[in-house]
Amino acid sequence: MVAFFVEKRYLRKISKWVARSTSVLGENKMVFLDESGHTGTIKYDSGKWNTNEQPLFVLVAIILDENKREVLYNEIDLIKKRYRIQHEIKSTHKTVRKNIEKISIDLEKILNAIEAQIRVEVVNKKYCIAKQIVDYCIIPYYDSPINDEKGKFVRQIFANYIYEHIDDALLGKIVEIFDSNRKDIDELLKVCTELKNMMRLETLKLNIEETIDTINRYEAAGLKKDNLFPLADRYKGGISTVSICPHVDSFNNIVLSYPKETIFVHDEISDMELALSENTKGFLKLYNRNIQIKFDKSSRNQILQISDIFAGNIRLYIDSILNDKCISHVPEIFVKTVYDSTNFVAPYNEQCKVFPRNKDLQILKYYYDDYVMNESSYI
Repeated sequence: MVAFFVEKRYLRKISKWVARSTSVLGENKMVFLDESGHTGTIKYDSGKWNTNEQPLFVLVAIILDENKREVLYNEIDLIKKRYRIQHEIKSTHKTVRKNIEKISIDLEKILNAIEAQIRVEVVNKKYCIAKQIVDYCIIPYYDSPINDEKGKFVRQIFANYIYEHIDDALLGKIVEIFDSNRKDIDELLKVCTELKNMMRLETLKLNIEETIDTINRYEAAGLKKDNLFPLADRYKGGISTVSICPHVDSFNNIVLSYPKETIFVHDEISDMELALSENTKGFLKLYNRNIQIKFDKSSRNQILQISDIFAGNIRLYIDSILNDKCISHVPEIFVKTVYDSTNFVAPYNEQCKVFPRNKDLQILKYYYDDYVMNESSYI
């Protein structure tokens, strides 16, 4: 279905970037997760996104051997006494902010000593919507070969272009349709047509036309109505649905990276606990994994507090880079974590700002810009 041409010399570079590495760890691991940035639904109402003040979502996982948990608890207690922190060690705590440079050095020593690992997922929320639009309006998964290397890159190209060129009102309308879980085919056809009329890239428009044709004859193509829409997760105690959710996507990416025998402990977050729990059940069925997810209050779980410190500071650091603000005050451990342990789901220009020394990424950005400027020479 994909009407697109990619030169082999670029494809070799692309494959390095698109391929995702997973770390295979030993058994008896515990993963502690906390987030920063508005979670749950993404909405556009009265000309404004509910994510405007927090356009990034960050999920931080601290991974350690289960038998080293008490050691870390004790070390955190010593840090709290050393800096006279009365309650939680939170990224927003006044005493923590005042002493963040020294606290971060202490944390780095402790985490290194117990051989803990950190994994971070950072998502540009609006780009997350653009990716979902590609998967259901432009290059549907049901029309794409499995493990199609070129197709993955084309999806990135189209998602990037949509992010840069789509009208906010249409973006918000598509979110509402997907999140509502109405599964109204007429609505889907209408927004696909609006999207096609708004775009200028001919290959993108051609793919939308093919998708519209497939939707119109989905039964003859052997598809069910459910295949045409994203899977919606239940949240807010099961009374609402959400299909475009960076939190769920980030959580899934982290879960897939760790062994079958793993306990995940997430900070209590009432809106999303049902969605994350149901996703964990899905992993048990699909991948035969004996994983557990538990929810705990960060006020009584000091490792979750450390996850919070990383999540809050990493979000502020990346946000500062993207908005050309001073970053000299950011402790080295958070900068190092971004460079070494972070998956940043965002458009090319933002990725290049955060990772300016990544040559493969710069090549992808150059390829994208060249394609948009000279599309006819690639068809």
